[in-house]
Amino acid sequence: MNTKTDRNSAQTTVLNLRKNFLPLLLAVAGLLAGGSEGWATLYANYDFSSGYTNGNLVGQNGWTQVGTGSTGPIQVTNGLVRLKQTTTNAVTGGVQSAYQVITTLPVSGVTTNTTYYYVLEKLNVLSAYINSGGTSGSGIATLSSNNAAAGSFARLYIKRTVSTNTGSYVYGLQVGTNAAVYGTNSFAIGSTNKIVVTYDALTSGTDSSSLFINPIGTNRSNWTNELTVFLSGPRPTSFQSFSLQQGAQSTGTNNATMSRVLIGDSVADVLPLPLVPTSSAATAPGTGGFTANWAASSGATGYYLDVATDSGFTTFLPGYVGKDVGAVTSTSVTGTFAGGSTLYYRVRAYNSSGSSANSATETVGITAALL
Repeated sequence: MNTKTDRNSAQTTVLNLRKNFLPLLLAVAGLLAGGSEGWATLYANYDFSSGYTNGNLVGQNGWTQVGTGSTGPIQVTNGLVRLKQTTTNAVTGGVQSAYQVITTLPVSGVTTNTTYYYVLEKLNVLSAYINSGGTSGSGIATLSSNNAAAGSFARLYIKRTVSTNTGSYVYGLQVGTNAAVYGTNSFAIGSTNKIVVTYDALTSGTDSSSLFINPIGTNRSNWTNELTVFLSGPRPTSFQSFSLQQGAQSTGTNNATMSRVLIGDSVADVLPLPLVPTSSAATAPGTGGFTANWAASSGATGYYLDVATDSGFTTFLPGYVGKDVGAVTSTSVTGTFAGGSTLYYRVRAYNSSGSSANSATETVGITAALL
């Protein structure tokens, strides 16, 4: 029996079942609950480390420019997209956008009883703008209600805390025609965060947008809400594009990088679990231990390791039950083991959304020391 092959085949089957049947199941559940169809869809995945080259974002993979002036402010650099305003690339009106038309978004109308999410991964704010009056910042990302990056909803802002403070900033949201509303928590310039912005299209009542910083897990009710702003003005007739903006220029300028943007209408799509890691044979097995090995898993920030004396993992080695070994692909397992004995190990990948399923089990035959 080939455990790895069977496991990979099972994973593929599960993924196919999810893609084929999950939308139908969600639709049925939504109808039974009296809500909308609620299709679970990943609308866009802009991974700037794959399929992009260093240089202007505009012109790559369908990204288009809004505004006049140089295309230079929004750049791709070593797997990151960079939004930066300088005195040499200032644009009339203060803002230049690079936008992407999203053909899979519901162009015929926003579906009620649905939450739309966009996620900015590894957002690193290196400097932040504040207007001359010290009251407002500048937008850096937004969902738009047409295919020309106009009509902003769930627009994310950053603002220097005060004009004289270059070391911290706050986040803000604009929803519809209202002015941006800013949170009270400040963040250090140079810190890296995962940003989740929602637009909640309600069946009744007023739509709203919420902001979450570094949420843990996939249950929204357990996340810490940084900010919620209610819609001002009419509901968007559709969401047709997503826009990145380098921001205005006044007291300071925006300078921020991010690695990826995901847009969807389910948490599972925009905050995916890491893929199951592929384990490999142990090296240097002996009475003093061995080295456990595996391949890097996409989306993982670290790994948990189990080591047991039986293949069913009912009897674990002390200290090796879900041991957090960090962001590595090999680690030493130490102890005193009898020559000729057998040990077993498996790994799971994790990130802020949770952990993957177990890898295939590796069998380790302990070699007796030479006399």
